Amino acid sequence: MRTDQSDSLGTGDPDDPQQDLLRKIAAGNTTAFDQLVHLHADRLYALAYVMLKNRTDAEDAVQETFLAVFESAAKFAGKATVKTWITRILIKRIARLRRNRKWGRLLFMSHEPVMDSTAASNTSEHADIQMDTLQAIASLSQEFGSVIMLRELQGFSYAQIAAILDLPIGTVESRLHRGRAQLKEKLADYFHETSANKDSELGSKQ
Repeated sequence: MRTDQSDSLGTGDPDDPQQDLLRKIAAGNTTAFDQLVHLHADRLYALAYVMLKNRTDAEDAVQETFLAVFESAAKFAGKATVKTWITRILIKRIARLRRNRKWGRLLFMSHEPVMDSTAASNTSEHADIQMDTLQAIASLSQEFGSVIMLRELQGFSYAQIAAILDLPIGTVESRLHRGRAQLKEKLADYFHETSANKDSELGSKQ
């Protein structure tokens, strides 16, 4: 019987050093587990936030994902990349959370900031742009936000995205096209507003 930790998601890379980490994790090596968490935690959280629109729920999904990875590392057969395999586990954990908590469409209309205003004010301008980009993606519907995140920020191929989300490649391409158009519009509004604010600040100093 196939479980949600199976890795029949394409072709893996036998030279992938992360496969060695999984073998060590399967043998109970907690240092290897910490290394794998370090490699994937940030990107998994970003994807979970885009799909769940809630920091606490995103953290729960990521924690459950890593627990599943630790418990099922020995089942990894190398048929997919480790990155794809772990991401697929996260997607299934997100789906389970939504079912268990009976979340509906109203949840996806709620957008929490990824960082509080105090933390954001202490970041560099580059980090601010990254944060606004992430929030712009999170403001898209789940169907568009998930494919944009997987393709544009995490570098998955169309085929890998199709496998992770269990969608036809044509659907992935269509959602990417529409999602990119919506994201471009949202980011254009952001940069226009940012530029106007800077011009206003310069004018007040003269």
